[in-house]
Amino acid sequence: LSLPSLLNTVAMSTKSSHSPAPGKKGGSDGGKADESLMATIMSLIKKYDRLLNERPLLTKAATSGTIFGLGDILSQLIAPKPGTGGQFSLRSTFAYSAFGFFISGPLIHAFYRQLDRALPKDSDQQFVALKRTLIDRLLLAPPYLLLLYYSVPLFEGRSLAFAHAKVKDSFLDVLKMNVKIWSLFQFININYVPQKYRVLFMCGLSLLWNIYVAIKRR
Repeated sequence: LSLPSLLNTVAMSTKSSHSPAPGKKGGSDGGKADESLMATIMSLIKKYDRLLNERPLLTKAATSGTIFGLGDILSQLIAPKPGTGGQFSLRSTFAYSAFGFFISGPLIHAFYRQLDRALPKDSDQQFVALKRTLIDRLLLAPPYLLLLYYSVPLFEGRSLAFAHAKVKDSFLDVLKMNVKIWSLFQFININYVPQKYRVLFMCGLSLLWNIYVAIKRR
């Protein structure tokens, strides 16, 4: 199942449900504009899907970098970061985008490829879906969060000592929260989302989570 084919099915269904009844005049300017917009969106999605097949690593890195940067921008707009005096921090956005592009996207791409090779979803082993999720939770989540804690401050131009202090202050609490909140979503992502869309799925959820945290912080 590919994203373009799924969305194309939805688009065709929507178009047929809004088509004019026999004898009625259709083809309004609004309808044509909607069809044009849908065609543009579908074209972009097909190009993105093709890039996932032709250049998976670069495309997933760019996806992760873009969404991480967008998440930081929205987070700052909703609730400015402490210590900034309410000013927008381009350095923070750069740091999160760099983390997404250079670390998060490539790491998740490589990890899920190896996971699918070592323990395929259609394996005959018992509880294979649970095992795959446990591997993600135990082998990926802790080092991933450590990389986030250390790399973002360094990308911001802060010291290693500053990053280390942040790890000591809140890493374990964040890891516990990650296990409690994200395990269900990762179970779905790892076992039911096609491999090439997992970075997009994970980053999309992270974007929503950043917005939620920013709203709570405000």
